[in-house]
Amino acid sequence: MYRAGLMRLTAPRLSLQRFGISRLGLHRGEDPGGKAFAAVTILPTLLLVAWLVAGLPLLVAGRFLPVPMVLIAVPVAVALVMVASRHLPGRWPGPGSEQAGRAGAPGWAAWWGLAGTVVVAVGFAAWQFQVNSPQLIVDRDPGAYFQLGYWIAEHGSLPIPPMLGAFGGSHPGLTLSSLGFAGNAGAVAPRLAPGLPMVLAAGLWIHSLPGGAAVSPLLGAFAVLTVGGLTGRLAGPHWAPAGAFLLALTLPEMYTSRSAFPQIFAQVLLFGGLCMVVDSLGPRQSRLLAALGGLAMGLTVLVQVGSLGVWLPTIVFIGALLAARKPQAFPLYGGLLVGAGCG
Repeated sequence: MYRAGLMRLTAPRLSLQRFGISRLGLHRGEDPGGKAFAAVTILPTLLLVAWLVAGLPLLVAGRFLPVPMVLIAVPVAVALVMVASRHLPGRWPGPGSEQAGRAGAPGWAAWWGLAGTVVVAVGFAAWQFQVNSPQLIVDRDPGAYFQLGYWIAEHGSLPIPPMLGAFGGSHPGLTLSSLGFAGNAGAVAPRLAPGLPMVLAAGLWIHSLPGGAAVSPLLGAFAVLTVGGLTGRLAGPHWAPAGAFLLALTLPEMYTSRSAFPQIFAQVLLFGGLCMVVDSLGPRQSRLLAALGGLAMGLTVLVQVGSLGVWLPTIVFIGALLAARKPQAFPLYGGLLVGAGCG
């Protein structure tokens, strides 16, 4: 009778445990801390991918406005986060996982790694806000990107129509070309990729010029977070804060996070995409994560055309996946082509 009563008490608890595990998307033996680490470190990349995917068609159609962007980008972002979280692994093979397993508490390593990485990213953002130095005048690339973002935020369309009336009409020698912009067919066409200006427009909508100036430090913090995530996946979550901290100490990272440089945005997409590709190689062999990772890396071309040369080595990697008959090869290749095609 005692044994039968004990079975009646434990059976619902075990079924609830199984139900909870299935709701979290965890397989047996996976670590909830690792799952949280994986989800948080790719969250910025997924949000930016959703914004770019929703915004590019609207910009081409001349309807890049706050209401359509919110109505489209928010559901896309929620869908990407929910779908990707179902396929994320809770543990990665490697020396870091083996050491955590021998220590007997792999979950604590992931939770501490996540907390440390977030603290480093938040600290880096706070520091960059203090030393933020946005360039608003078109004398270098950051000024041109900011001015293009300002135009998109105000008008939601490209190209820029000529406004000779601002100069008192047409004059001999007057041209509408400058750094980052060129006269083309009676209009002013930007020579810049529109990815970063589309994100700057969001900051300008929220709080005018201070909001636009705050975008670069936030992107810098996102980059530190995603690099910490990649470090945790390759070396173990307990090494993630160290990887994030070392990146935050580099001079290029400090400099490009203080003004509208496209490199810092491309960094978020590139390393976030790599995180998802690493996750796709886990026990689940997720084709979805491979496709999302390829899409994020391909969208770096929408931010900076020179990013094409950065992810060219992935062609060799895709060839290796094909040789090993891995199911991630074609989704990764397709995501890259779609993202680069947008650019």
